[in-house]
Amino acid sequence: MSALPFGGGLRPETIIPMLVNSGFRDLQIGSHTPIAVAQRKTANLRNRLRTLFYRRFILTATVE
Repeated sequence: MSALPFGGGLRPETIIPMLVNSGFRDLQIGSHTPIAVAQRKTANLRNRLRTLFYRRFILTATVE
């Protein structure tokens, strides 16, 4: 996995500089928590537990 791009996981601090260098601006990081909470409401135990360990984020940006 380490040989793959982002094989160690994708983090905002990794992708933001790349996006800025590619011309994206006004980057904002949003929380995935409300989505995970909604998913847990109807998920079985296995999937409820999985969503507790996900490190997801929402990123929005504009292009100049």
